[in-house]
Amino acid sequence: MHMINEADVVLALGTRLGPFGTNQQYEFDYWPKDAKILQVDINPRKLGLTKHADVMVNGDATLVAQ
Repeated sequence: MHMINEADVVLALGTRLGPFGTNQQYEFDYWPKDAKILQVDINPRKLGLTKHADVMVNGDATLVAQ
């Protein structure tokens, strides 16, 4: 949790960035406030749904990563 709190960029491959993975936990708001978020998901309806993403890519995470 502490490592992601210090991130400048978060690359989210094939994840919806749901509320259970991005909300405050154990009284620690670990999600970085100023980090740029790049989100890749095959379902375009999930892009930017829970967390604002600075870059949203609709595609297969494996192909995008290659």
